[in-house]
Amino acid sequence: MIPLPDSIRFRELGESYAAALAELEAVCFPNHGWSAEDMRNMFSQNAFRAYGLLEGSGLAAYTTLFHVADSIEILNIGVLPERRCQKLGRALLERVLRREAETGILRAFLEVRVGNTPAIRLYEGLGFVRTCRRRGYYADTGEDALLYELALPQPL
Repeated sequence: MIPLPDSIRFRELGESYAAALAELEAVCFPNHGWSAEDMRNMFSQNAFRAYGLLEGSGLAAYTTLFHVADSIEILNIGVLPERRCQKLGRALLERVLRREAETGILRAFLEVRVGNTPAIRLYEGLGFVRTCRRRGYYADTGEDALLYELALPQPL
């Protein structure tokens, strides 16, 4: 597991982080990010989870996911532009996947734009396997989506 710098802490995020999540989401996904109200609404769903890497009082990286039976679907992952290429996305996902496996989650799923090479490298580097391609999936660009799956190791 990639170590975190001393200045960064991993934690599960609650509804009080809705505005911070929406702010970072807007930076990472300017054309289709969720608003603070969307985030607050998501926290009202039992299946929704958010995790983050906190630096000082700010959010350096986050991921959101849904629990579906014994699986998770990773919805989004975002890293502050000035903190990219520092392995924070990998460090965050390693911790999330480990925590979820410890609770009995067996599989993780996600989709990614075919042109998002950094994300694809991250997911494949963590062991995700491509299972499907959805042609023209993203309405805003017509770009294809790649679907990935990962079997999570179960603690003994």
